[in-house]
Amino acid sequence: MFHGNKKKEDKKPLTEEEIQKIEVTLHKIKTIQKEILDRRDMNDLDEKNLDFLFKASSIMPDFYTLWNYRKSIILELGKNKTEQEFKNFIKNEINQISQIQKGNPKSYVIWHHRVWLLKLSSLIEKQNKTPLNESLLISEIKNVNFFLDKDDRNFHVWNHRLTIFNMIRENFEENFAEFIKKELEFTLVMIKKNCSNFSA
Repeated sequence: MFHGNKKKEDKKPLTEEEIQKIEVTLHKIKTIQKEILDRRDMNDLDEKNLDFLFKASSIMPDFYTLWNYRKSIILELGKNKTEQEFKNFIKNEINQISQIQKGNPKSYVIWHHRVWLLKLSSLIEKQNKTPLNESLLISEIKNVNFFLDKDDRNFHVWNHRLTIFNMIRENFEENFAEFIKKELEFTLVMIKKNCSNFSA
């Protein structure tokens, strides 16, 4: 017994089949990592790489280089799109990475990527004086509610909401008081639902 917890029994040794499966997976990861690094080093910023990186991220979602390479491609694509086209592209990118996050809801690097995308869209919205109700920041609040439905204590989601909160304060000052009221109501509902939800 240690702090009231029973000591876990020793794990059984891996079978030959399990060892082989692990080795195959490791080989696959190393091969994909090398391909990512090779493409990045060649400065290959073609849009086709996004599909490859999306598939790779489902295998290794926390590989920072993958996401940094993805950012470089997105910035390059933005040079050849209108502001509205780029904003739509960002929206699709957020929806796409949501699929990866469903299996990795606590991955720091993916949440950071979402914030980076929202900052890009906010620059466009600020220049075009987009109203708050048409902002990606509002749709993002609705997006992250999915993750709170799955785990209402996920502090990554609450931190993300706080980041959105601050972005709205900076970019939509005239609507901020109304937004605070709605967010406070939501938070109180979540606390009443689970009074030990310290993230809320």
